[in-house]
Formats: sequence, structure tokens, C-alpha cells
Amino acid sequence: MAAERVTRPWLSREPETASRGLDYLLDCVRQEECVRDLRFSGLAAGEESLRLLAAAQCRFVNCSFQSCFFEQSSFVDTVFQSCDFSNCDFSDSFFNRCEFKSCKGLGTKFAGSTIKNLTLDGSAMDFANFDACRLERVCISDSRLKGAVFSQCRVKDVYWDRVDLTGASFFRTPLRAMDFTTSQIGGLVLSDSCEELRGLTVDLYQAAELSKRLGLMIK
Repeated sequence: MAAERVTRPWLSREPETASRGLDYLLDCVRQEECVRDLRFSGLAAGEESLRLLAAAQCRFVNCSFQSCFFEQSSFVDTVFQSCDFSNCDFSDSFFNRCEFKSCKGLGTKFAGSTIKNLTLDGSAMDFANFDACRLERVCISDSRLKGAVFSQCRVKDVYWDRVDLTGASFFRTPLRAMDFTTSQIGGLVLSDSCEELRGLTVDLYQAAELSKRLGLMIK
């Protein structure tokens, strides 16, 4: 299975529950310290600046970060469970061996980030922005990314399974070796030449839809 090709987060044990929550995260940012081996549950933050946050072997559960700023942050071996990151900004951040499970990220910005060994499952991230990201060993399943932007990305080993990509943009992002047969891809945004489609695997109905972009008529 595709998900098995992605290295999962490494947690030596269930992280200890953080006693101070958001204040502790803010203190770590100010002191340039890494947040490590902690579990954060039920945090609620709005428009907070957590720029340059570094977290390793952490778990965030039922947390809500509305319109918060996480630019140039780093997350390693970290799990996000049932969290809301709507309209947050993770531009130019780094993710390795992370999981997003049943999360929400309407309009979340990841532009310019490096994202490796990431699984995104059961999540809703319509209009999320992954412009100019480096995506390597990423598995996205049972999720909704309508209108999401994956333009000008560098990609390697990216897997899609039952994902709603209606209206998503893959402008100047090569889709070679990807498989969209279980996903919804109506109205994709591509370059005029549709060069992005070269080497992409689709089913018969998707091929008929995409052929119209190439000026072909299938009888």
C-alpha cells in the first residue's frame, strides 16, 4: 500500500501532557527552544505568532489554531489529531515524519515548505496553498482538497487515494508516476500545454475529461 512507503513518526512512548499549553509554546519560541516529547490537548489560539516554532516527537490533539503564524517552523516525528489550522501560515516550514489525522485546514498556507514522509488522512484542507513546496514521500487519503494549490512543486513519491481535488491547481507541477484513479479531479488548473499530465495514471472516465483539455474528442 502507498501509506506503507511513507516513514511514520517515531514516538518512543506516549508524550507527557504539557501543563502550560499555549504559554509554553510561546515561551519556547521566544527562547528559541525545541518543544520535545510533549502532548498538547484542547489548545485554542487565534492570530498568535508561533513563527520559528520547533517541535519534535510531539502530539497535538483537538487543538484549534485560527489564523496563526508558523512561518519557518520545524516539525519532526509529530502527530496532529483532530486539529484545526484554518487560515494558518506555515510558509517556508519543514515537516518530516509527521501525520495529520482528521484535521481541518481551510486556506492554510504551506508555500515554500519542505514536506517529507507525511501522511494526511481523513482531513479537509480546501484552498490550502502548497505553492513551490518540495513534496517527497507524501501519502494523502480520504481527504478533501478542493481548490488547493500545488503549483510549481518539486515532487517525488506522492500518493493519492480517495482525495477530492476538484478545481485544484497543478500548474507546472509534474504528475508523472502519480495515480488519480480513485480521486476526483474535475476542473484541474494546468498550463496551456497540459504538460503536467505526462505519465499520470487515470481511469477511462478521467481520461475522457482530460482529453477535452487537449482538444481531443472521444467517441
